[in-house]
Amino acid sequence: MVQKESPKLILARRKDNFLYEGAPMCDRYGHSNFYYATMMMNCLYNCSYCYLQTVYLSANVVAFVNPEDYFPSAAASLPSYVSISYDADVLALEHLFGYVKTWAGFACNHPDLILEVRTKSANFNAIAQLTPTRNMILSWTVSPQSVIDVYEIGAPPLTARIKSIKEALEKGWPVRLCMDPILPVAGWEDTMEAMVDQLADAINPANLYDISVGGFRMSAAQYKKLRKLRPHFPVLPFEVTEKDIEAVKKMVNRRFYNGN
Repeated sequence: MVQKESPKLILARRKDNFLYEGAPMCDRYGHSNFYYATMMMNCLYNCSYCYLQTVYLSANVVAFVNPEDYFPSAAASLPSYVSISYDADVLALEHLFGYVKTWAGFACNHPDLILEVRTKSANFNAIAQLTPTRNMILSWTVSPQSVIDVYEIGAPPLTARIKSIKEALEKGWPVRLCMDPILPVAGWEDTMEAMVDQLADAINPANLYDISVGGFRMSAAQYKKLRKLRPHFPVLPFEVTEKDIEAVKKMVNRRFYNGN
């Protein structure tokens, strides 16, 4: 974890395994062909609940400089849903590598491809000049500020993410809000409801692509390894159940789609 204080950036070329089958625990959003493309290994942020720290021994970031070499594999997978921000927040470093811009150009010519860019960044400005790509979804992870402060170390505050979300919507991009993961911390119901209210007050639901709600998901083996890596990791003393997730979905429906 000391490496996270000053991570190094390593440039590399990827030679094979350009697409991976989507993990079973991840939401496929109804798509039978779900893949992810690892544009970078490791993430700029240091979220304490992230599974990546159980996968990579180093906190350094490896960025692949040959995104065009991924395209033949993506074309061969069609029709498909591909996440290009599964193992890292590519939008956060768009000004360095231009991954979103490069993939957007490819997606324009392949309407059977749905791309997702998952992010916690406040870096929409890096792609603000791009023409919106209708089959590329910008998916923002949104968390209550109290959760960001404790668990999402180095990630932008909620207000900054909301600003980028609003800018993306104003430009006409498909935007998904991801209230995922809902962490089982004390008072989570109240903090989630306050966040839903804050988002609903700031964002016109008619402009959203959709809203995703999900709980904290990690295999038992990964969680056990995480606790060894971060012995002071805040304990998650109880589960967020399907009933709890349905309760959050009701909050969302009430505030975003049915008014007050």
